[in-house]
Amino acid sequence: RCVPAVVVEELPAPARQALSAAKNLDRNRIKEARSSASAISDQMCSVFSEVDAVIGLTLPTYPPVIDTPRIKIRDREMPIGMAMMLETCLSNLLGGPAFSIPCGPEHDRFFSIQIIGPKGADHLIFAAGGRIAPKRV
Repeated sequence: RCVPAVVVEELPAPARQALSAAKNLDRNRIKEARSSASAISDQMCSVFSEVDAVIGLTLPTYPPVIDTPRIKIRDREMPIGMAMMLETCLSNLLGGPAFSIPCGPEHDRFFSIQIIGPKGADHLIFAAGGRIAPKRV
């Protein structure tokens, strides 16, 4: 209802599928999701009262080739969109600043990290990213 039909038809297939699946959500599931998001946000506010930033993983594999529909991570095959969001959904949920830094193939456990912070702390997150990121010429 919120997205005009003309726009929906122009969306990629995964987005159209997600919108179609969302039609089946009932009010209780939506209420539970909002409650969970609020609880996570509250917990992270508590964390950010003690630290300026949190560093986490982003994509735990090499970046995929364009138009790759699925990817294997930790012996589990999944849609590329899901794989790309697994490690970064916290920053999306919080709505605060985030800074991603590629780490290169010499790291055997992950290939990029993300620094996240509370809303309004953009300057702290970008300053931290500037100190961590390798200097480029």
